Amino acid sequence: MKILFHLVAVFSFASAFSQSDLQSPCAASAEGKAGNITISYTIGEMTLVDSWKYGNLMITQGILQPVNERASTDLDFFTADEIKLSPNPTPGILNVQFNSLSPGKLLVYMYDITGKLLNAEEFQYTGFNTRQFDMMKYASATYLLRVIFQPANGKQKQGSFRIVKISQ
Repeated sequence: MKILFHLVAVFSFASAFSQSDLQSPCAASAEGKAGNITISYTIGEMTLVDSWKYGNLMITQGILQPVNERASTDLDFFTADEIKLSPNPTPGILNVQFNSLSPGKLLVYMYDITGKLLNAEEFQYTGFNTRQFDMMKYASATYLLRVIFQPANGKQKQGSFRIVKISQ
């Protein structure tokens, strides 16, 4: 009970500080730094009301915004016409049809729902073709098929697809 009282007192102090000095729309907030790591939190935030951006500066009323950085600009995603899966759901053989004109290398990974890698294949791709994957050895469940295409020239493409294995 004593700990609960101290937590309420700390949050009340943080609330009074944040509302009077910082004009924050939340009930309580704090920020701490350890080296180059910054941790900040707020309790009782409003929903996003408005944001303003000028150059690299973003001011948002209501909620904290995560850092929105992309690791690579040489990455693109497959369109619906470039990869077709059939049949899905499948009781056995899954056909993956690749439709692209440029040659390159295809990396195909099959994961279960927990993220465990079940199968990995790599092959050279020279044009329109279909690969078959035997799903009969797997239990009826949902799986993830991740495909990465590394063309001889151009942007790398990738995609993740949900595969449902059903019993026969």
